[in-house]
Amino acid sequence: MSDEKFVNPVSQHPAHEKRVKPAALARAGLRKAGWSLLVCSLILPKLCLLYGTPAQYVTLTLILCQGVGVALVTQNFRVWLPVTAALLFPAWHWPTAFRLIDLLGLYHLALAAPCCVFIRSLFPNQTALITRFARQVHGSLRPDIIRYTYCLTWFWSLFFVTALVAPLALFLYGPRNAWQWPLNGGTIGLAIIFLILEYGLRRLVIRHFDHASLRTSIDIFRKQP
Repeated sequence: MSDEKFVNPVSQHPAHEKRVKPAALARAGLRKAGWSLLVCSLILPKLCLLYGTPAQYVTLTLILCQGVGVALVTQNFRVWLPVTAALLFPAWHWPTAFRLIDLLGLYHLALAAPCCVFIRSLFPNQTALITRFARQVHGSLRPDIIRYTYCLTWFWSLFFVTALVAPLALFLYGPRNAWQWPLNGGTIGLAIIFLILEYGLRRLVIRHFDHASLRTSIDIFRKQP
């Protein structure tokens, strides 16, 4: 029998490494809960209004869902919990105005990020964003596909810019309350329509090509850094 001592593989791992996995799982669970609260912030206020809940409670529900949700997602409780607490006072005293400001802020924040990404990809010495996606799916591209994806990147860049200025333009020059159309689903509806139309146009313009499915395109987009 060998004189070498038997070493238990489990004992080679320090105790703190055993605690890493539960801690990571807990953080992941908190982030999922945070995302759930952010989704609820888009739904609960509308449901409360439908059932005749006073405006003050509707706005407080909105702020609490968003504030606690962001704190859980970012894990930065020292910043977001005090900010949320500070926002409760104006939310209670000016509920309608505060809810409108919140809606405008979320709308422009959601569109500004993709708008900047699309526009920056059109700068000199850069590759158009949709061209880059197409290369990740198909590898090398034909010249006509490069031109098409470049033009498509321009189209979506202009779409996001137009969507960002649409509420103000409709407020100044459109019919009464028309500025609310983009905020209440008009922009998302147009984006879905354009996606469907573009898919059909792509099939007509680009022939003899193995087009990627929608699911493949979404998977490639989600893997972007």
